[in-house]
Amino acid sequence: MALVTDGIYLIDEGVVGEKRASCVYLVMGERAALVDVGPTKRAMALPERLRELDIDAGKIDYILLTHIHVDHAGAAGYLCQLYPNALVVVHQAGARHLIDPSKLVEGTRAAFGPEAEVANGPVVPMQAERMVVVTGGEVIDLGAGRRLRVIDTPGHASHHLCFYDEWTRGIFTGEGMGVYHRGLDMGLPTIAPPLFDVFAAVASIRKMASFGPERFYYAHGGARENVEGAPERLVDAILNWAETTRQAMREDSDPANVVARLRLRAAEELRTLARARGVVAPLPNDVGLDFWGLMEFFNKFGLDVDLTGLREGEQGCVSSPRVSI
Repeated sequence: MALVTDGIYLIDEGVVGEKRASCVYLVMGERAALVDVGPTKRAMALPERLRELDIDAGKIDYILLTHIHVDHAGAAGYLCQLYPNALVVVHQAGARHLIDPSKLVEGTRAAFGPEAEVANGPVVPMQAERMVVVTGGEVIDLGAGRRLRVIDTPGHASHHLCFYDEWTRGIFTGEGMGVYHRGLDMGLPTIAPPLFDVFAAVASIRKMASFGPERFYYAHGGARENVEGAPERLVDAILNWAETTRQAMREDSDPANVVARLRLRAAEELRTLARARGVVAPLPNDVGLDFWGLMEFFNKFGLDVDLTGLREGEQGCVSSPRVSI
């Protein structure tokens, strides 16, 4: 647990890879909010950590979910049982899956295997009256001058939200701004099959950039202050990954071969970047999902879908070392 900046604590740093879980942030005004809560098994440690900050069961007013994937929202129903005053802020497109999480559990099993259910713990169904269903544009007022603006950011998922903290000019990005690799000091795409949408993801990244943020509070990777130019560099990375995936699909019709090939290429390119910066950059264990996500995108839109109009050289952002995969 660490104080990130004024009134924002990183309660759980989360994990990545095969047992991935999101970071959990506490945001304090006159009232308190948790931003993402991870899976249930991991969230069982949250109450004790919160008590260290004198936050008891009656002091949590909101649970803000960037999206409903289990590594971010799996514990929401469980925590509602512990925090009777907490309202869960969730995107309209995802709310029904917290009331009946059967499809959510099924999708997690399909993506990560049956062992994920054991690692994550149960997804407890939630009552509709505990939810604040949003679509973007709303404001969560925590008092004492702390206001969080809700941003509709589809792409990683149709039910994805981000939250802009007016006080610190920072955005709780969920996975809308990728994952942060601290050693490389860069964000990399995080692309979830089967519904990742390149067009929506790029539009959402630029929407977040339009707020002029000074900080990103990543769900995977923690807080980052060096964000100037980061959004457009992430757009560049997504489009490079997409074009290389498209080419591989044209050369090989076997999806498993395509993923294996792209995974090897990703490992080599990340190692090259790491050597240049004198750091170790192991390949994320779930990077294969990124390629599956892009393959699903091309299966939906076709291999001839035109993405060239998404590159905007006039954005004026400084380029970074290019990660094509």
